[in-house]
Amino acid sequence: MRSAVFDAANLAAIANALAGVKPVAGRLATSTIRGIVVIDDSYNSNPRSIRAALSAAREVADGLGARLVIAMGDMLELGAMSAAAHQDAIRDIMRAQPAEFVAVGPEMRAALEVVAGSKLPPNVLAAPDSAAAANQVPGLLQAGDVLLIKGSRGIAMERIIAALA
Repeated sequence: MRSAVFDAANLAAIANALAGVKPVAGRLATSTIRGIVVIDDSYNSNPRSIRAALSAAREVADGLGARLVIAMGDMLELGAMSAAAHQDAIRDIMRAQPAEFVAVGPEMRAALEVVAGSKLPPNVLAAPDSAAAANQVPGLLQAGDVLLIKGSRGIAMERIIAALA
């Protein structure tokens, strides 16, 4: 088996090619809007992808020494597993220790009430839908924050990003 030789020219070509790769919208796509690092993972949501997105967002925030703000929308099409999956997601979010958390949608709200009780911590808000969240989230942010936006496609969490821009 022949091994590849990576000289400076090859490495530079690889670096240039990678620099031109554009993130896929809604799939952990990172951008900066008004001094806020936005991690847009709004294309789809399920329990496993929530854990992965939370891990990535926490790592980015810690690496930057930044506050982590999370806007998490409902996961759709989970059937009988929906309530338990949303409650697990709330627990996973709380373990990530966000500075601010906005639960978006009726499933997230119901799970939040089961896990946190009727008296929510001051850094936790609930929004009935992404339009309401788009009004709430910008006011929670500070320059330098990392914002994770996640939810199933049908929840339209990209409205929050539009409100920031």
